[in-house]
Amino acid sequence: MSWNGLRMGADDKPVRLRARIDPVKCKAYSVCANLAPEVFLIDEWGFGYVRQGEVTPENDRRIQRAVRACPVKAIDLVDMDE
Repeated sequence: MSWNGLRMGADDKPVRLRARIDPVKCKAYSVCANLAPEVFLIDEWGFGYVRQGEVTPENDRRIQRAVRACPVKAIDLVDMDE
């Protein structure tokens, strides 16, 4: 299943997605940056942050894997307009 960077909103209109890391939940495992280095980077203390979070057809599979693989579930996908 491919997200293609979109999901259907409450009004059945497509919603563009972006990745977001919760800095409180992140425990510096670096899984996200290993799976999707074009999206996630690691800071000087080892914590992940988003470089370019828009979910696109080119990166959606890697972002999906990072979301599922994060041991503390610190990665969320949110509406680009939020």
